[in-house]
Amino acid sequence: MSATVPRPGEVTGVPHPGWMDPLLAACTDGSFDGLLPKRKPPEDRGPNEVGRPHRDAAVLVLFSGDPAAPGPRPPKNARVLLTHRAPTLRSHSGQVSFPGGGVDDTDSGPVEAALRESWEETGLDAAGVDVLAVLPELYIPVSNYSVAPVIGYWREPMEVDVVDPGETSRVMTVYLDELLDPANRFLLRHSTGWTGPAFQHDDLVIWGFTAGILAAMFHSAGWDLDWDTADIRDLEQTLAESGNGERHGMSAEEARREHAGPGADRTVAGVPGVSAEFDDDDNDHSAATPDAGQGAGAGSAAAAGAAAAADQSDSPVGEEPLDLPADNPRRGYR
Repeated sequence: MSATVPRPGEVTGVPHPGWMDPLLAACTDGSFDGLLPKRKPPEDRGPNEVGRPHRDAAVLVLFSGDPAAPGPRPPKNARVLLTHRAPTLRSHSGQVSFPGGGVDDTDSGPVEAALRESWEETGLDAAGVDVLAVLPELYIPVSNYSVAPVIGYWREPMEVDVVDPGETSRVMTVYLDELLDPANRFLLRHSTGWTGPAFQHDDLVIWGFTAGILAAMFHSAGWDLDWDTADIRDLEQTLAESGNGERHGMSAEEARREHAGPGADRTVAGVPGVSAEFDDDDNDHSAATPDAGQGAGAGSAAAAGAAAAADQSDSPVGEEPLDLPADNPRRGYR
């Protein structure tokens, strides 16, 4: 890691494998950001429209793989670290996510927060991680979080596993080849018209914020293979049939706030050329359609954005969780 603490939008200059060059280039030239929704937090970074306080958060996007592989594509042994949150949690139950959480007052910034949370969730030794960049913050309207993805290279991979079964169900290092396989990629759509990219890993479905980040990284780095963006599956049914064990669905209000926040657009994370259309008056079902000028081959559906919610750990006992939905403060939001 660099001597100074990197902040959102900064790269550390730490050496990295050649195969990661396209990804780091995309994260510094704006290609990655251009594939994500354009949404902004309240100007004063204060409470949102329903009074939810704003909070900074960070997630660790940790890659491993042959350090000598030249690229430009990832080597066969390239992986990314993911967790499957316990289905019994009150918030984010059953979600597949990057390790991460809120930035505490004792953290020096998003890097320390991401590494601390990763250690708490998986036992990851930060000494074996090279921090390469802290990406610009992504705003999550429904929870009023600004989330900074921290890109790392696992220079010294170690054994990681579940630390607290009450919080984490599984810890996985998933092959990028598996995630990039067109057979494991599709779109999920909510009845309101909210649509997002998704990946299949064993019996788990990766969707929401995590899938959006991965999809945007893969496409901007030029790692994508041709996959069927017309493969659109029902969100609730797909999750019910998966091994995620997610207890909470996405409400119409949650979906509305994902696309109706200040500065929101219809950008599809990692799936350029398509956009989602919503009926903003009554939230009736509305199919996603290709952008004007795109042929049918661009795909007949799209995602309303990268984020269903930030990948956060449960709040400490006695602290009000910051990731609850506006329409039902007793129910956790992924």
